[in-house]
Amino acid sequence: MVFRQRRFNPNAQLSLYQTFSDIKGQQLTVSGWAIGDPNTPDGYGEITYFFNNQELGAPTVTKTWTQSTFHVTATGSDIFTIQFGDNGSFIGLDEFSVSSGGLSTSRVVPEPTTWAMMLIGFAGLGYAGYRRAREPRPA
Repeated sequence: MVFRQRRFNPNAQLSLYQTFSDIKGQQLTVSGWAIGDPNTPDGYGEITYFFNNQELGAPTVTKTWTQSTFHVTATGSDIFTIQFGDNGSFIGLDEFSVSSGGLSTSRVVPEPTTWAMMLIGFAGLGYAGYRRAREPRPA
């Protein structure tokens, strides 16, 4: 996500958040890039990251893109939040992601309806090939 902030309320804090489901106990990596104006009044122009309402950290806002990475433990249903000041300074966010950092211990198995549709499709293709082979060919 990338956005630019405009002046609305100099004393407000704004938030972006994403909810997602995951595997309880799984180790996750939360990372993303941020840029901003470090010459803002004290307490503004800062970005703070939260995971399930617990603060992960507040990186230093600079005029160059800076990556932040955090390691967290999944609870099964999580919320990642980015909070920032609404003071008219430029803040940019890009390429935020939450990943498991490796292969999951659970296996992905197609649902029974997926298997049924696949089998019906194969049967349909087989029947179409059978009918085409039986059609008389012009000499």
